[in-house]
Amino acid sequence: MDQTLYWCKVAALLFVLAAVVLHGLRVFQGGASTCFGLVSHGWWRGDTWQPYGCVMHSYTRSDAGQCLKDKHVAVIGDSRMRDLFFQLRGRLSGSDFSSVNTKVRSDLKFQDSKSGVTLDFFWRPLLNESTQRLFTGWFQSPDMSPDIILWSLALWVTKLQGFGDKPVEDFKANLTKLRNGPIETLAKGKDILWIQQLPLVEKLLSEHRPYTNIELDKYSKAVTDVLEGSPVEVVSAAHLAALSRPEDTEDGMHYEGRVMQLVVDLVLNKVCNSKLTLRDATCCVPTPQLSPVQILTAVFFLGCWVVTVALWVCRWRQKSSSEIDVEAAHESVESSMDVVFNVVTSIAKFGLILLYIFVADRTPLFMKEGRIYHSYQFVILIVFILWLGVTSWKPVSKSDLLNRDQTEEWRGWMQLVILAYHYTGASQQLTIYVWVRVLVASYIFMSSYGHFSYFWHKGEYSLHRVCQVLFRLNLLTILLCLTMNQPYQGYYFVPLISFCFLVVYATMAAWPRINAALIEDPQHGRNLWMIVVKIFVLFLICWFIWRQQKLFCVLFSWWPIVELFRTEDGKVREWWFRSGLDIFVVVYGLLFGLGVFAAKKREWITPSNPWLLSLPVAAVSLLCSFVGLLGYGILSHSCPNKPECNAFHSWLSFIPITSFILLRNIPPAFRSHYSTIYTWVGKISLELFISQYHIWLANDTKALLVIIPGYPLVNAAVMSFIFVCLAHEISAISGVLTQYAVPKESKALRRRLLIFVAFLVLVLVVQSPTVHQKLLSV
Repeated sequence: MDQTLYWCKVAALLFVLAAVVLHGLRVFQGGASTCFGLVSHGWWRGDTWQPYGCVMHSYTRSDAGQCLKDKHVAVIGDSRMRDLFFQLRGRLSGSDFSSVNTKVRSDLKFQDSKSGVTLDFFWRPLLNESTQRLFTGWFQSPDMSPDIILWSLALWVTKLQGFGDKPVEDFKANLTKLRNGPIETLAKGKDILWIQQLPLVEKLLSEHRPYTNIELDKYSKAVTDVLEGSPVEVVSAAHLAALSRPEDTEDGMHYEGRVMQLVVDLVLNKVCNSKLTLRDATCCVPTPQLSPVQILTAVFFLGCWVVTVALWVCRWRQKSSSEIDVEAAHESVESSMDVVFNVVTSIAKFGLILLYIFVADRTPLFMKEGRIYHSYQFVILIVFILWLGVTSWKPVSKSDLLNRDQTEEWRGWMQLVILAYHYTGASQQLTIYVWVRVLVASYIFMSSYGHFSYFWHKGEYSLHRVCQVLFRLNLLTILLCLTMNQPYQGYYFVPLISFCFLVVYATMAAWPRINAALIEDPQHGRNLWMIVVKIFVLFLICWFIWRQQKLFCVLFSWWPIVELFRTEDGKVREWWFRSGLDIFVVVYGLLFGLGVFAAKKREWITPSNPWLLSLPVAAVSLLCSFVGLLGYGILSHSCPNKPECNAFHSWLSFIPITSFILLRNIPPAFRSHYSTIYTWVGKISLELFISQYHIWLANDTKALLVIIPGYPLVNAAVMSFIFVCLAHEISAISGVLTQYAVPKESKALRRRLLIFVAFLVLVLVVQSPTVHQKLLSV
């Protein structure tokens, strides 16, 4: 198995190197900007347009108004550009102008009072003296010139000047004169876009419109030849989009519906994406500047790489030297050198992985595509996941209730379903969303139950245990925050399970401390009711705090706590929402663990019994489990929206969790077997959940990462292979670093904890917008 994993990781490394070289050549030849893919290439995926290699933003009225605030936009051309004027006017005002008389052959003007945008349409269907005067006037009066110019014409030229090569040559000469004259000067600091002529549907054209696509294409080619290398951007993607949707025109010439909406979005994405902070777009979005923390992180890992190379050279020279004579006196020194070598090389490997993550998701080297939900894709992935489980069904070594193999298996198949959910964009389907929320709650439940079982049976509340768990849970996330300039709350799952651990630890470590050994020893005078009271008090505290949003925000808004739970806007509302969904399942995990102990103590649950319970109780439990799952399924299917679904999820998620546990454990055939593949995935589920943000998905889960464009199935297979191999390697490195970073010796542990806390505070100070505001006020 280890050898197979090794060669798989080698293959993944080769895939990555090949992708870096090929896409590096593409970027070197075509440039790093993703605007070229936006304006020149793309295809329809249902009703959604996918630009080549990047993700568009769908602009709302507020987005468009924010970008074009106090701008002057000029639309120049014939009746088809007039359609664009009305579409853009509708986007800015939020009104439908389909009933407006659009047949007027005159200039039009619109001013949006809310955003201050001035939108002008200039009826200039020919490239004549009128058009020349318009541009010359702007050239002579720069203060009167528009900030954005949208331009296109050709149909009236063919109508009035006829067909043939001479009209095209005259058109080309006039356009060249404009390009070399006022346009070159006007383009400085402004956006000038030429919208390539949309194709005609010739069979729908009336008799008095003797246009042909052949003639139209001649003018389009002339425009491309003249404007190549100029500051004017030719938006040819509009032509491609209309070519695939002839149903969006009724007269064969004027387009409506999705085509014209797309043309507006193409223009706004080209003009606005570099000016706004958009979470879901990658087209025309510049590579973000490195923050001071990112630069320091890069310097640190660079130093580790240099030291690693030096250590490898030293080791090679020692092995090749014939004078080496290992002495017992040097064994301790060599042992410490081995520790240094293992730690530094592990950090260096982690740094290389983080470098790949940064390059893949924060640079234009690899392509990104949007997600379009199709139910059949999600169903196919679920069937494939089931097939993996069935084909790897093996007997367990120990068939206890919720044994280790079974809980790892549970984490594994849930993680695979969550990955399928994210990759296909299935969150749009409300029923699927509700059940995935149950899967996340199940993970939190298992964390609570597992930590309770450890503290209950071990009775160990040492600082070493706390540091070990928190370091293992947070290592990848903290390094990603430093590398990707992301807030800690951006990876909400890790704060959630870390907080869950601390809640369980605080509950179990608080006075009076109670565990299984003390309960079984009558001399201590402890009983189960003491722990029940503690759990009940925990429930009341959670209910009181999470019920009052204002109180919650006050409690979690103190610096530096707020830096751990705020989003990019500096607020903790997202943390209130995320934690509130599953805080009560933490309490239920404690209660369930206590209930299992009590049931075993009273021999209601007996491992020697194949059915765990007496047959009547087992039968009733199975029936209740079916009813619980069915009832929750009906409830999830009937809730009308996410807020209402989330409301009942917070209180009722324990029902499907308990139902699954009973169905999985009561039948002896189920409890005595497990899926080896699910279990293997479960062991790296944390790394899979976190690293998917950047090396399987992209743009912080808003898009898909693409290294093989045009072949979605092949790309998905290759990216999945690389993703799983990297997640496994991250898990292995994290295990090594945890072993060395969290020593059992208390003095060394406290010293390293102080160093880490000082480092964390320093990072929070550097990154904190709250601190920055206070410094600026001083």
